[in-house]
Amino acid sequence: LGRIDDSRDAMSKAISTHSLESPRNAVMARALYYAFYNQDYEKASKEFERMVKLSPLDESAINNLAVSYFYLLDFARAKELSLRDLELYARKTLGRQNSAFYSLYAGDLEEADALAEEVVMEDKAYDNSFIIRGLVSAQKGDYLDAKNGFKLGMGISEQSDSVMLQGMADLSIALNEFS
Repeated sequence: LGRIDDSRDAMSKAISTHSLESPRNAVMARALYYAFYNQDYEKASKEFERMVKLSPLDESAINNLAVSYFYLLDFARAKELSLRDLELYARKTLGRQNSAFYSLYAGDLEEADALAEEVVMEDKAYDNSFIIRGLVSAQKGDYLDAKNGFKLGMGISEQSDSVMLQGMADLSIALNEFS
């Protein structure tokens, strides 16, 4: 907390140490450094791409490459990779929720809604899936369904209640309910 420079220095030392270990560890260390310490997602994506080539089934590399693409606003590639990750590791609820987000941003509303619905049915604690479903309904012009979706997401946590209420307020404005 508040010691980002110390953290960067430690990570730089770790990167140089990893060069003596497996190529996978060296590439992963560089990729994580670029992604999470420098927020240089262009360089991070190149390293994660190398990582996926080295280890095509590496769940961490695939997931982090999808995240990097997302931050580069390449939503179609983020979606594609996250769906590949789901094919390999279908049990991941968080992975399905991430795929739903990437699908939403990539404009694939049907895929986003289907994945978010799976997540909601499996574990209602993944409150972002209610948000995704509400956004999909709103994008389709079904504001009443969107509001109902946000209402269903209430009561999970104070933070999610705040987001759900904001979504309902935005929809009320769009529906001109305050005039």
